[in-house]
Amino acid sequence: MTLVDTTVWIDFFTGKANPQVAVLDLLISEGQDICICGMVLTEVLQGVREDKQYKERSTQSKSPRHRVL
Repeated sequence: MTLVDTTVWIDFFTGKANPQVAVLDLLISEGQDICICGMVLTEVLQGVREDKQYKERSTQSKSPRHRVL
């Protein structure tokens, strides 16, 4: 299971090409387990400007969430 950081999600959603996004694309295409914590989800959704984007990002980020203490 891989915890994906905010910067990688933002780059992924904005179409930026870099090694981290390439790994995320590979994990997704292979059906690997990806998780997210509440803080990362909050940070990703803060950048949303339209309802459509919010729905897309919140749906695409429906990986398991883990509590961070």
